[in-house]
Amino acid sequence: TTILAFSPMFYIGGMPGKFAWAIPAVVIVALLVSLFECFFLLPHHLTSGKNLKSKSKANWILKLEVYYKKVLENLLHWRYLVLLVMVLILSSSLFLAKSSMKFQLFPQDGVERFYLKLEMQHGASLSATEARLKELESYIETLPDNELESYSTRVGTLSTTLSQNRGDHSHWGLISVFLTGEASRSRTADDIIEALRKVVPVNKDEILTFDKKRVGPAIGKPAEIRISSNNDELREKTAREIKVFINTLPGVLDVETDNKPGKDQLIVNIDYKKLAEVGLKVKDVADALRVTYDGMLVSSTTSVEETIEYRVIVDPEYRNNKDMLFKIPVKNNRGKVMNLNDVLSLSHGRGPLEFQHIDGVRTETISADLNPLITSPKIIQKAVYKKFKKDWLKQPNLKVEFAGEAREQNKILGGFLTAAIVALVSIYLVVTLLLNSFGQSFIVMSVIPFAIVGVVWAFFFHNMPLSFFSVMGTLGLIGVVVNDTIIMVTEVNRKLVENLNANLVRTVVSGAKDRLRPVLLTTLTTVAGLLPTAYGIGGKDGLIMPLTMAMAYGLLFATLITLMLTPALLVIGHDIAHLFGRGSEHERGRSTIDLPAV
Repeated sequence: TTILAFSPMFYIGGMPGKFAWAIPAVVIVALLVSLFECFFLLPHHLTSGKNLKSKSKANWILKLEVYYKKVLENLLHWRYLVLLVMVLILSSSLFLAKSSMKFQLFPQDGVERFYLKLEMQHGASLSATEARLKELESYIETLPDNELESYSTRVGTLSTTLSQNRGDHSHWGLISVFLTGEASRSRTADDIIEALRKVVPVNKDEILTFDKKRVGPAIGKPAEIRISSNNDELREKTAREIKVFINTLPGVLDVETDNKPGKDQLIVNIDYKKLAEVGLKVKDVADALRVTYDGMLVSSTTSVEETIEYRVIVDPEYRNNKDMLFKIPVKNNRGKVMNLNDVLSLSHGRGPLEFQHIDGVRTETISADLNPLITSPKIIQKAVYKKFKKDWLKQPNLKVEFAGEAREQNKILGGFLTAAIVALVSIYLVVTLLLNSFGQSFIVMSVIPFAIVGVVWAFFFHNMPLSFFSVMGTLGLIGVVVNDTIIMVTEVNRKLVENLNANLVRTVVSGAKDRLRPVLLTTLTTVAGLLPTAYGIGGKDGLIMPLTMAMAYGLLFATLITLMLTPALLVIGHDIAHLFGRGSEHERGRSTIDLPAV
């Protein structure tokens, strides 16, 4: 059942699915090896022992069984109330998860590097930018030694990786801050960034942003909005409106756009009406400008050692004079050579740093970091759509979509839903074959939703957002929870068969009492193995901690369900069968006669 719970995780989509496939793979291999050991090695170890005698139970177990027997018997006489209370607890937990808890795809607790990006006023020199970066370095150096590992500064760039070079500008600067391991410091990277944000002054006409080196696969920022349109005015206007709006939303940090202004340039404006009148096309003008300033390859000579290319190009003395643009000779469609002074005009401006396209359409992307305790990608998405969607529908040439973490989140939630359905159906069929009963298989499976209660409340009290790995841990929890329930149901069924005329409730209690020790043993050994990782004892991993936290606390509450609700459901099942005339011959109601020892 545990293998069946983990197997569908291989089909979770998106980059996170590719990132985390090793977890179900390792779990399944470990379980298969364990199964082989149980079937073939363990019997040999047991038979090779000497003087094997069954040992009596420990006194504390015996006392616990007596107490459990009394409590369970009273609960089973109020079984419908027990079921109602459990359903209310489950409903309230689901409501809490939906209304008050955030979902963060990959928690960023383990961040050990962040960047401080500086954009000074356009035209600032390298020396001015360097001086300003040195001022910022003084604030970085105030971090304590147990938090700051090192830092490095680069002048003239904002690129954090070689694969995403955003160009070079004299007014740009970047400080890379390397933190010590999270286990050796009391503050997270978010806490450190927030503290720096409060003390670092931002001068007029400069932009200062913080960017974390995110943990997990490359899925983009928590909030990414893509605006696609070949209408430059419409695209830029929409991007400005969105940027201003999301800056007002609580929990939104460091809003950026990839539409960075480039260097100063001369803009060639063409009078298309006059161009047509003189018999020229835009291509004729573009070719003439290209030859003038970039040259045209006309010939080449190849020797043993090298190839020499000959390029025709206007002399630099004339290229550096903008009046030369109006004197470039161009031949029109009637063969007449003419200048461009009648069809061109010049203006000064700053062009874009780079052109971004998606599916051949010009695109601008707005990205932002989010405080997971205040907001989430889903909340931002709803707010933006509510504000602007009506206006966007009126623009057929405009496309706005959410990317980054929001898009990946939708992919994996759909993948998890499919994985959960496949796992549940597969486990149900296996349990049905084992118990030879559709009804009792349903009772076994009904315990699974209640395991979510432990997960929800554990994350709520630990003030942790739900995440990709917490959902993965919940799926893996299904198989373990079913194991405990099967142990309980199998023993109760055996007792009912052996005591056909005995009291129904007392017989169920007797079977449940005999399974108390193995159920507790299964739970406690599993939880004991998970909790050290969940609390980072011996070293923290911000990605794996939610997985183990979900499995540990989900299993703890599911064990309570197994010990209390499962027997109640078994008795309710017999009540329903008795109502339709298919009930067993067991005595019903309260009985003060203890069952004989079996």
